[in-house]
Amino acid sequence: MKKLLIFCLLVPAIFFAGEVSGQTVRKGKYAQRPDRKSDFLKTQWWLGFYGGGNMAMAVPGQRYSGIQALNYDNSINEKNYEGYSLPGGQAGINITFYHRGFSFTLAPHYRVEKFTYSNTYEWYSDENELNSIQLTYEQSHALQYVELPFLIRYDILAGQFRPFLQAGVYYRHLLNASKTVTTEGVDMASGTSGPFENEPVTTGATDLFVSGATGIIGGAGCTYDIWNVRFVLDVSYRHGLGNIANAENRYSANPLTGIGDAMDDISLNSISVNIGCVFPLRFISKDLKAID
Repeated sequence: MKKLLIFCLLVPAIFFAGEVSGQTVRKGKYAQRPDRKSDFLKTQWWLGFYGGGNMAMAVPGQRYSGIQALNYDNSINEKNYEGYSLPGGQAGINITFYHRGFSFTLAPHYRVEKFTYSNTYEWYSDENELNSIQLTYEQSHALQYVELPFLIRYDILAGQFRPFLQAGVYYRHLLNASKTVTTEGVDMASGTSGPFENEPVTTGATDLFVSGATGIIGGAGCTYDIWNVRFVLDVSYRHGLGNIANAENRYSANPLTGIGDAMDDISLNSISVNIGCVFPLRFISKDLKAID
């Protein structure tokens, strides 16, 4: 009887202990350890370099001229701007922080943007209209900047090939500027009638532009991953904010006022194409690569 009583007490105890042990095992079955690789790939620092080309367009605001005629409409002497006609270039470094599909990029670089305009002046003799002179001045400008853009990118797709959209702002500081003038025309008054073209003349023009300028950026591109290297291709549009012409030096520091030149108020827009290569900065091991 005594043995039966002990047996009856032990069986429920063993059964209850088994239940507790079973519950512990089941809980352990569904518990998941953190995916170290997944967490690692959500955040990364990248450092690399890039370069490319650009085409710029000057957009005039208030217009000015070094010649003011009294007997005709001065608007006929307004400059004719040629948009996206001269190639420029840029090269710099890329510093990117990536987190969950978003990239925050600083891309300081050296940049050259160019634009051109032309204007034409005509003279006719009051006594004989066949005696005339037509002069056309084509003036090309090359502006050298150090630019600091800040961009936010969003990856549309994940994987080895990643298209993205980007937007941002920039600040640029002017290093140097030059102006090249080509003169051509038709001389029907000096006795040797016919067309002519003079050799281009280049002069410094840094004082004709403000030292600092800002703008906004929008664009798109894609990246392609090979092992732990990421190749980047992007196309962006820059829209300049504000006037880049120096109003104080429009006439006083302009060596070409003698031929009627005076800078209009202008903003500068451009289209850029870049290719680059960036490398991961976070720890890489055999188990954890920088890119999946």
